[in-house]
Amino acid sequence: MKLFGFGKSKQGRSAEVRFDEGKAAQDQANAKAYQMGQDAGAAMSAATDQFVVLRARPLAERLYTVFLTLVDKAARDTDGSPIDAVRVQFRVFLKELENFREKTIYECCMQVDEWLLFADQVGSRANFEEYIVSKIEDVHADILSRAVNKTSELVEVLRNMGFKGDITGD
Repeated sequence: MKLFGFGKSKQGRSAEVRFDEGKAAQDQANAKAYQMGQDAGAAMSAATDQFVVLRARPLAERLYTVFLTLVDKAARDTDGSPIDAVRVQFRVFLKELENFREKTIYECCMQVDEWLLFADQVGSRANFEEYIVSKIEDVHADILSRAVNKTSELVEVLRNMGFKGDITGD
């Protein structure tokens, strides 16, 4: 029985040392590669986040501001039911918001195209594209939620004022 390397030949002990050194070098290389991957992922997400903050969010806010103007004007409609006019403006806004979503995803991909090429090379394009879409959809969902709430509030106010919807009969 050989404990703690006692009784091993000098060659056996030096082979173990070389193996341990090789394993340590491999572990260090793996740690470096892992850190490089972490850094690249952070840079990719930062580029996307920057696009969202500097481009997508301000555009979405402008779109929402236009919606507010149009829906407030529709609520004062005297030619027909203001409730129906508000609902029509909301439907138009939904189409515009969906167009915004699609165009913004495309534009973001164009802004981070070098990172998408890198993601292709390392086999993570699908994950990166999923991240881009989720960040744009966060903006989309926020604006949509606010528009739904505003429309609901206006319709409720108009109902309380005695208006009825001609199209829906409510």
